Amino acid sequence: MKIKYIQPLTNPLVSKIIGLNLLFLFFFASNIADTDAKKEVALISIISGTTEVIETETTQEIRFIAEYETGMSEPADTYKLFVCQNKRLNKDNQDCAGLSFCNSGDFSSKNPLSCLYTAQEQATNNQFYMFVCNQSAECSSDFSGYLTYKNTLEISAPSEINLKGATFSFEGQTSTGNYLDIEVTSITNNRPGWSVDVMTQGWESDKGAYMDYDGDGTSSGQMTVNMDKATIESSDSVQGITLGETTPFSSSIQNINIATAQKKGGNGTFVIKEVNLEQFIPGNQEEGLYSTILIFTIS
Repeated sequence: MKIKYIQPLTNPLVSKIIGLNLLFLFFFASNIADTDAKKEVALISIISGTTEVIETETTQEIRFIAEYETGMSEPADTYKLFVCQNKRLNKDNQDCAGLSFCNSGDFSSKNPLSCLYTAQEQATNNQFYMFVCNQSAECSSDFSGYLTYKNTLEISAPSEINLKGATFSFEGQTSTGNYLDIEVTSITNNRPGWSVDVMTQGWESDKGAYMDYDGDGTSSGQMTVNMDKATIESSDSVQGITLGETTPFSSSIQNINIATAQKKGGNGTFVIKEVNLEQFIPGNQEEGLYSTILIFTIS
């Protein structure tokens, strides 16, 4: 007897399902003519401020870009971009007064100017303020905008796996050694943690026969998610991630945990290896090619 399962098209309303990809960043900006910088503001002004998202395996990187114009007569004068989390520069106009998203580094004659912010954690304030200053510490008015973050949470598993078959028997027997790998990708700003779970349903054969997945494992069919040999592999830190325990489905257990990442952990791409699916086949089970559906969710 050959047993297989087929990964279904999942319902988009069930938690965050396999293939869920919600990484994007929405941005809008408005120019607010209010600053505590020096008063020579008419000499430099920001005419547009934009952002772009650069995706990496574990983080969102945000590039701030400021196009500016200047009334300076010295063509050799150079400029620097500051992107702050509040609307003030320090008293010398050399840095943000408080938290900074980023600055463009050395003074430069480039226009536009840009700098890169690695969004490993949610910013304290999602509003940002751009300033362009020259080497004489003369600065523009602030150019203000807002960032809104959303997350990427993905899970993938084989679309089909053939469980080891068995010949007809009057005695109960177990199909085991049916290993599969599950890949999880999480890119979040506030790292809320995640949980990977699996559920299934009864088996049906090509001849219309049925076999339980949540029976007693003695006189009726029962599937077990065996995690005894399971491991996690990743180039990222796996600190704060725990694997689930070996658990059989039953009338009271319809959802089994595969792995859980605690809050403030779990950013990266992880492969959960050698999850073993075991199916007890009761004695005198009718012959046939049986199939069922596994549904993996991440939330």
